[in-house]
Amino acid sequence: MSGFPILNSAAGPTWTFLGFVVSGVAAITSTWQALPETRGRTLGALENDFRERYA
Repeated sequence: MSGFPILNSAAGPTWTFLGFVVSGVAAITSTWQALPETRGRTLGALENDFRERYA
């Protein structure tokens, strides 16, 4: 069941889409902060870093 029709009828399209934009930006920001950059690193180096961090 989708919450879009309920939100759209209660708050209007502007506030509904603004809420979706805010939640999308929050999701992107939290993902960007939680996941480390892995470009240019070998799988072995990543494995060692994760073992040191979470062991």
